[in-house]
Amino acid sequence: MQSTTFKKFETQFHQNLGVVDYLFYLEVVDHHEQITDCFLPNGRFELIADLGDQVSYFGKSAEWQIRPKVSVLGHHTHSVRLSCAGPKFQCVGAVFSLGKMAALIPDPAKRQYGSPTRLDNYFDNATNTLIHELQLAQQVHQKIHVLDRFIHRHVTVDHKQPAFLDHSLQLIDQHKGRISVADISKRVHCSTRHLRRSFIQHFGISPKALSSIIRLNYAVAQMINSNVAMSDIISDHGYFDRAHFYKEFTRIAGMPPSVYFNHARKLSRHFFETAIASPKIKPAISSMIARPHQRVMR
Repeated sequence: MQSTTFKKFETQFHQNLGVVDYLFYLEVVDHHEQITDCFLPNGRFELIADLGDQVSYFGKSAEWQIRPKVSVLGHHTHSVRLSCAGPKFQCVGAVFSLGKMAALIPDPAKRQYGSPTRLDNYFDNATNTLIHELQLAQQVHQKIHVLDRFIHRHVTVDHKQPAFLDHSLQLIDQHKGRISVADISKRVHCSTRHLRRSFIQHFGISPKALSSIIRLNYAVAQMINSNVAMSDIISDHGYFDRAHFYKEFTRIAGMPPSVYFNHARKLSRHFFETAIASPKIKPAISSMIARPHQRVMR
């Protein structure tokens, strides 16, 4: 028997507003099947503290590795897979707003991308302290507060990055990835070369690659959460045809969509469901008990 709980929280610290998109608690228990899942890249940084069994991570390097107990996952450009050593997956985490990790790690040269990075790599001896505080917290909302407070302690209030970069990120998100680099450059009044160089310097990814990832996420979220015909979704998100969508999906995910959509998605589907349902966090805590949801692609 499988049980799943997913709860989403807004930050309680004014200093974290605009930096933290949302905080979350996720718990999955399955005594009959191993808990595995595949996550598509989302263009955002995440801070995750694993509270349950040992979690393995499978990235583009095709090698399994143990995810750090508390890790910072820089926005990856390909899908990643997780596998839990036991019947229970449990974690608390924070998803940062697009491009806002700079408030937590101001120096772009220190940010690492792709695979999970130990929290201690950014903040000395932070892991043991954070895990201890999370273990002492009995209730879910208390654990979330511990993580929220940790971020609050380390956010740099007066950190500023170039305004044209913030504007560029807003354009990419507002257009759901359906905007060209040339159009972005025109709107923020800088050359495409300078825009690309600045993106790679500050965010570790080109504006074109980020746009592709954001567009795919919005398309997949709609496929998971609506009954709209796939051909209409593909067209609405700017893909020329089904072949174009399949090619882009396979390039980013490292697998064809038929394989991804026929996977159980015990963990990842919740983030798509909440993202499409409530793009901005409501004042109250939102929670959801997961229900089976699977779409077959042919």
